[in-house]
Amino acid sequence: MQEFLLRRSRMLKLRHVILGTTGWLTVIISVCLSTHSRLAQQSASLTKLSGDLRGWITGARNVEQAKTSVPLRIALHDPVFVATTNDRFIQAGYVSNIDGTRAHNPKYVQSAEIVIYHSVLAQFPDGCHLEYYTTPMNLDQVITTMIPPERRVEIAAMVRSEWGVHENIVLEQLEPVVKEGMNRAIRAVEAELPGIISNYQKDFQHLSTRFQAEILTRQLIPIVREEILPIIKEESQPLAMEIGRSLWNRVSLTSFALRYLYDVSPLPERSAVRTEFERFIEREAVPELEARTDELIGVTRQIIKRVMENESVRSKVRDTIQHIMEDPEASRVLGVIVRKATIENTVLHSELKQYWNSRQTRTALRVTSDRLEPMVRSIGDLIFGNREKGITAEFSRVLRSQILRKDRRWFVIVPDNLSNQPGSIEIRVAGKPMQYPLRFFGQQQSPLTPESQRFDSSSSPEVRGASM
Repeated sequence: MQEFLLRRSRMLKLRHVILGTTGWLTVIISVCLSTHSRLAQQSASLTKLSGDLRGWITGARNVEQAKTSVPLRIALHDPVFVATTNDRFIQAGYVSNIDGTRAHNPKYVQSAEIVIYHSVLAQFPDGCHLEYYTTPMNLDQVITTMIPPERRVEIAAMVRSEWGVHENIVLEQLEPVVKEGMNRAIRAVEAELPGIISNYQKDFQHLSTRFQAEILTRQLIPIVREEILPIIKEESQPLAMEIGRSLWNRVSLTSFALRYLYDVSPLPERSAVRTEFERFIEREAVPELEARTDELIGVTRQIIKRVMENESVRSKVRDTIQHIMEDPEASRVLGVIVRKATIENTVLHSELKQYWNSRQTRTALRVTSDRLEPMVRSIGDLIFGNREKGITAEFSRVLRSQILRKDRRWFVIVPDNLSNQPGSIEIRVAGKPMQYPLRFFGQQQSPLTPESQRFDSSSSPEVRGASM
């Protein structure tokens, strides 16, 4: 019995060993098959990668001396591109030496050593030259890069759509706030402006005296004499003659003559002529002029119309205003007054701060913000990108050039019918601007990236994540 139990125990142990070995073999075989399958899927990419590396390392290269007639800012490893048949660009070389040095910082030089792959130069048997491009560092270029024309159209359509939905509510909330804010600002500026202007009376008097000599005497008075007075004479003379004849017919020469004799006689009262003249003005002339008020207004209107339509007068007035606006001293005085009345106006700042922090204003801005926030976020996603799909290619350009200081200079090989000197290529500054020819999308990922870390960019190819 004991021997039977011992034999049974041995058989159970042997069975456990066989089962355990079989299980581990199954796990190992499964892992091997899975690894082989993944490597098989990646074989094409790895083969292409190894081929590209082999071509990069073993490819024939030409070292060319590039020269320019004017100093240009060049750095080591600045890329050289060439356009392909489908209007795309590929890198064909790089700057390997700057003016006999290997400094990485950009320098203004007139010669540089450039490495170009032999197969590229073979495409230009008649010769070629290099066009030099740079990425502008101004704010206008940043805005143009981040918001290209097609993006502006998209944003404008989004704003029109959202504004049509929320226009009434937003205007209802913001209109009283803006009006009250403007009224308070105007009152604050009006309260401080008289005191500010009074502090610059001497400057205004000096400007007035100088402008009177430079503009009034030399420019405006001649134009009045030559252009405006003839118009006034031509338009007003008929009516003036008619009024004059009417008043002359009412003048009593006998009455004026008797009073004149009375004034020159040795009598105590000698104001008879003046009294008669005042009576004539009050009883004859004024009623006549009042009766012709409409005619006087018509003549005045016609004079003003002809003066305003006179091209010589208009040109002189424009030149005068332009001269005053461009005058350095006048611009300085006006600039100081505007700055003190607005930027340095503590009453204005205090008034606006108090109003913008009021409950009424906060409530209106909160309602407006709640309505427009989804649109603003969507516009931000269009310009900058988002977490799910990465940053946009345009934002990537700006980050690379402005923050990482990349893609700031490059060269493009351009065919030229003038053959170059052996071992030398001419550098010319490009006549038209161009964006850096390579774009960084971040859509294609390494096949070695784990599945858990991969993202799907195929669902929305228009929003591209950029690889730095």
